[in-house]
Amino acid sequence: MRKTFQALNIRHATWLELFFDLVFVAVVGVAAHGLAHTEHGDISREQLVRFFLVIVPLWWVWAGHTLFANRYDTDSALQRIYAIAVMALVLAMSLFIEDAQNSGYRGFLLTYLGMQALMALAYFTAPATTPDGDALARGMGISILAGMAVSATSLLTAWEWKFILLYAGIVTQLAAMGIINGRARAFPVHRRHLIERTGLFAIIVLGETVIRIVGSFSAREHYDFFDVIAAAAGFLLIVQIWWIYFDALHLLERASRIKAGLGVMLSQLALYVGIILLANLTGHAINGDLNRQTFTVLGVIGAVLFYIGKQIPYFLAFPPHRVPNIVNTLICVGITVAGTFLPRAEYSLLAMCFGMFVYVQLNLRWTIPKHNIDAYSVPEEAA
Repeated sequence: MRKTFQALNIRHATWLELFFDLVFVAVVGVAAHGLAHTEHGDISREQLVRFFLVIVPLWWVWAGHTLFANRYDTDSALQRIYAIAVMALVLAMSLFIEDAQNSGYRGFLLTYLGMQALMALAYFTAPATTPDGDALARGMGISILAGMAVSATSLLTAWEWKFILLYAGIVTQLAAMGIINGRARAFPVHRRHLIERTGLFAIIVLGETVIRIVGSFSAREHYDFFDVIAAAAGFLLIVQIWWIYFDALHLLERASRIKAGLGVMLSQLALYVGIILLANLTGHAINGDLNRQTFTVLGVIGAVLFYIGKQIPYFLAFPPHRVPNIVNTLICVGITVAGTFLPRAEYSLLAMCFGMFVYVQLNLRWTIPKHNIDAYSVPEEAA
């Protein structure tokens, strides 16, 4: 008999899920490590492309397991074995990330396919729930197999097509999930658990960014006033990201429009990548090893990804917040862009901090208290 977490309203992240998140963030750190190195004051196009190419399949496996655990996890011995096997494979994947665009691709893809196969097996052996829940589990298993079949063809193609076909497999899986979306909404996610998992992943990512800042600062044998400014600005930026992210997160726990959960998961990818880029930017500002043009591009991309990733779930869940969210985002991105014209990278970081401060104030003092969302929220005790 399945433990009915949703009916009891007591579904929380298990210790294994916390361990699972930690392992994945550690490998995400491996993928982001390439952005920490510069050559002649620049981050090469190959470094950036490699990061974006490998981060999506890695995140997609984490998101898939999170959605599975949210609906079907009973913490059984079999499901624990599946999760531990996925963790083992993602650790193996880390060995191929650095050379994933070349000779490491085969290992990267095979470990990815192995993790997806385990997820398909988990769905096909999921415990009985409701008719819609059982049909959804079968449909999810089939969608994973369909995506795997497309991605696997990349082993047979020329190098330049490999990642295109890998991503085509992910898109195929998303399309198949769209077909069974009605089943997903009929057997909805447990909102509190889903939001808790995304928040836990975010807090570990934020922890990794602090490690990046501390590592950059402690590696300097000599540091000056501007190094201190960069470190302080980077830390304040991370603190403000934490502040606004978690001070508003409880709203999503009660959002009645969150049923399938996929929109929340997709938005978090942009947010996590934005945080990673901003953290690396801070490290380079401390080290003074990045030219202004690349600093500007990464700063704007990182800020835009964070703001968009942060706002999308609220935009979709709460119509009264849509206009304020757009206005807030445009104002804060505008401050970030304007800050890139300042003469030093450290000053640009301070401008990003100011933009984030404005963002926090606009959300906490205008968007949330001034725009009623009760019509789109379930009662606290029913969340």
